[in-house]
Amino acid sequence: MRKMSFESYLLKYAQELTGSKTTSLKKLLELSLDGHSRAVEPVFLLHVLRGKGDLTLKQLESTSFEEGIQYILSKSTDEDSLLKLLADKAENNPLIERYQKVLQAYSASLVKLSVNREAISIMREKMLSMMRRKGISNYRVYTDLSLNPGNINSFLKNNDTSKVSRKTARKMLDYVQSA
Repeated sequence: MRKMSFESYLLKYAQELTGSKTTSLKKLLELSLDGHSRAVEPVFLLHVLRGKGDLTLKQLESTSFEEGIQYILSKSTDEDSLLKLLADKAENNPLIERYQKVLQAYSASLVKLSVNREAISIMREKMLSMMRRKGISNYRVYTDLSLNPGNINSFLKNNDTSKVSRKTARKMLDYVQSA
């Protein structure tokens, strides 16, 4: 699991809020206007990041979102300026508050991912210590637990915490402890 980009986070978040698996910006916008109004913010920001903010503005004319969208489009020209605008604490503008909350949610997801990876790394160290002491091989762990050998070897040998979930790391640790 790599660090999720803001754009990929927005797509995932918009899909979650609309209950759709589509990657079509047009379809996501239609869904957000058709009963999934909480998805408007991530869908609009996704449009801006992909250079289609003006199209969204046309769709959202005469809605409560129009002013905020106009403001964001006037202040940001690319991803960096958009992120700077949304992250600026001094930008105390009620028009963009709802968009700033989307960025805050993204930041919180990155922190959660970092904490998970640190916990997985700690479990790995405990596992390796016990595996050496008990003479348990990587092969035995992934075979007995029916896990992907490539991912487990990458995790155990190279500390690639992106290769296993916290749940899988816990399963492996429990197995090694009980062996």
